[in-house]
Amino acid sequence: MLKNFQALEFCNQFYRTYFLTIEQEIFAVLTDTFHKPGLKLHVLVLQHLFCLIQSDGLTEPLWDAATVSYPYPNNEIFVREYTIRLLSSSFPNMTAIEVTQFVNGLVDQKNFKLRITKICTQKRLLLGGRWSSKE
Repeated sequence: MLKNFQALEFCNQFYRTYFLTIEQEIFAVLTDTFHKPGLKLHVLVLQHLFCLIQSDGLTEPLWDAATVSYPYPNNEIFVREYTIRLLSSSFPNMTAIEVTQFVNGLVDQKNFKLRITKICTQKRLLLGGRWSSKE
């Protein structure tokens, strides 16, 4: 479905409205210890988003210049910094260097699925090997 939007004239508008929300919600689901099914599809959607910011598919900024004071040179740098802030707040046990390396790997598409699995495993280890604190 997301690939279909790339061919439409309102692609930029769609992603400007929904890109960050989709990314945030997928990371929330991936790291939610109660949620196990659909991992492969979630990873594919997230990978599509990260591929999109490296392509020429988006020609307009994803950020709102009225609310974001820093003039980002491109969407890749904006999404990279947004994702680092997002994951840093979700994983206080990870150092800033670890989060940055993780996000840089996602943006650069290096071992994408392995990196996502690592972050899910890290969340599981926080709970003593269980997916849920209620197990």
